[in-house]
Order: sequence, then structure tokens, then C-alpha cells
Amino acid sequence: MPEHCPECGRHPTVDPSEIAFVQASGGARSKSSVRQREGGSGDGGRSRGGSRRKKESNGLAVFVGIWVVILVVLAGAVKFFQGSGQGGQELGFGIASDEQQIIAGELNECKRKVVEFLEAGAPERRVEYVINPVDTLTRMSAWQQDITFSASEENPDYSIANVIETPKGKAIETVWALTGNRQVEAVFFEDGEGEWKIDWANMVRYSELDWSLFLLGTDEEEGEFRLLARPRSEVSSGEGTIASVVLIGPRTGLAGELGASSPEVVVDPNSRIGRVLSEAFAKRDAGEGIYGSQASRLDPKGMIRLRARVMREAGSERSFVIREILACHWYDFDDLGLEK
Repeated sequence: MPEHCPECGRHPTVDPSEIAFVQASGGARSKSSVRQREGGSGDGGRSRGGSRRKKESNGLAVFVGIWVVILVVLAGAVKFFQGSGQGGQELGFGIASDEQQIIAGELNECKRKVVEFLEAGAPERRVEYVINPVDTLTRMSAWQQDITFSASEENPDYSIANVIETPKGKAIETVWALTGNRQVEAVFFEDGEGEWKIDWANMVRYSELDWSLFLLGTDEEEGEFRLLARPRSEVSSGEGTIASVVLIGPRTGLAGELGASSPEVVVDPNSRIGRVLSEAFAKRDAGEGIYGSQASRLDPKGMIRLRARVMREAGSERSFVIREILACHWYDFDDLGLEK
């Protein structure tokens, strides 16, 4: 019930049409407010919804694009590191080590030099590819054994590509497969001008004298040889364990094939030679290559590489003595290679 008017004391009167107008206006405002709370007004709501969908679509496109780029880069890295050799080692991903960077940067150049060296044939043409060319040329000219090479082998695969640490600095150790179970072991050292050159003496297993003819002689003679050695007899006490060995000539370029063998060569296990042999065989049995070499694992089981001075004693019976072990490897420098 409306209150009395404070001035006249009568009840106030309201036109029914005014009540209807107020109710209609209030309802319209109420519905408009509800629509604004639920989704915003008209075009403004649709605009904001479309903007969100557009941003989501752009973000997805960027995400997909980034993954495509990553996959392309990874595929290119795999192809690059595989190099030219299908049977070659796989180099890991991640941050490349110094050794991996050397291999990645120099492997194809090493391959080119090996092929061109073999194709050159004559020593005077080959000498530009080898380390210490002046000292090596004389030996190359007198060396009778060679690695045959044909035009069909101009794209050899590598089975080993490795960096080793030597007293002469880092070296790139490679092994290349040729036809007919033949292989070429090419180890590269840097010359004074930063060029990687082949260690020729190691490649051909150079010796001062022909090992096969040396074994057949009867007069006293001594020479320096690159040989394989296997233990013949051992002892369980003393400073060393090797009491005798058999010395075997390697076959240049022929994987796993051996040349002529000496009769049993007796050594004193407690002598310097006996101790060196014992340590070298122990290193081989532990699976450790000299300077980290991997190429020596291709040698016949249980054998080690030696560069040694061997004397043939005079007489009808073949008797040989190891006068000195210069190295437990075939590289062209004097160092046993047994340092830890």
C-alpha cells in the first residue's frame, strides 16, 4: 500500500500506462545485461573468438615448421657423417669431439689422396702424397712389394676411420676395402705445412730386407723388419711372461693373410725385450690398441705388431735373435707405444 503524501495527506495516484512502460524498460535492460554477461555483445564476441582460433592455428603451424627443420637437419647430418663408406663407422650425434670434427672435415680428402696415390704408380709421382718425402723416396724406389689397383676401385669404402694420439701428434687412421679381400691401411700425419700426408712405411709394411729371403739365408745378417709376433712359450714367474715367439711377415694389402714364419725365437723373459713383449701381448689381450689404434684389431687373433732388429746367426740350422724392439707398431718413428 502506497504511503500518504507528506504535504497533502492523500494517497499518490499512478497511471497504469506508466507502470507498463517501466516494466517493459526494465525487462529489456535485464535481458541485454544477461546477453552481455554470457558472451559479450554481437560482433565484438565473434571477433574475439575468431582471434583466439587464428592465434592457435598460427602457433600450430610454427610448431610443425620447427619439427620439419629439425628432421631435415638430422637427416643431413646422418648422410654427412656416413661419408663415402657404407660400411664405415657411425659417428654419434650431439656436440662433436675434436676427433669427430677432424674425421668429418678430412675423410673425403683422405680418400682422394689414397686413390690418387695408388693410381700414380711410380715412386716419383707417389712421393708428393707421403710424409717425409725426401727420406721416403729412396726406400720407395727399392721396395718391390706393391698394392695393385684398378680403375674399378676408384670409390673404395672405409671400414675404419679413427683419430689416434701419437708422440708425433694426432694422426688419422683409415682402412679402405678393395676388391678380392684386399685392403689399404693409410695413416695420415700432418706435415710442416698443415697438409695430411700418408705414412708410407706403415702402409706397405716396409722392411730393410725381404723377410722371406732373409729366413732362407745361411750367413750372419741383420736387418730392421716390420713383423707380426705370436707367443710360442710362456712362463708364470719372473718379470716377464714370454719365453719365445714366432715372427711372421705380413702380406701387404691382403687382409688376414700371413707371409713366411720364422722358427721359434727364444727370448729371456726377464730381459728388456722379454718385458716389452709381455707388456705388448697383455695390452693386446686387454683389447687396447697402441695409441688407441683400431686398425690392429684386423690382425690375426693373438698377434702383435713389431718393428724390430733381427739377426740371423750363421750356420746350417736356422737360428734368429731379436736384437732390439724399436716399436710395438708399424708407424715410421721410434717409440714403443706402451706408455699409459
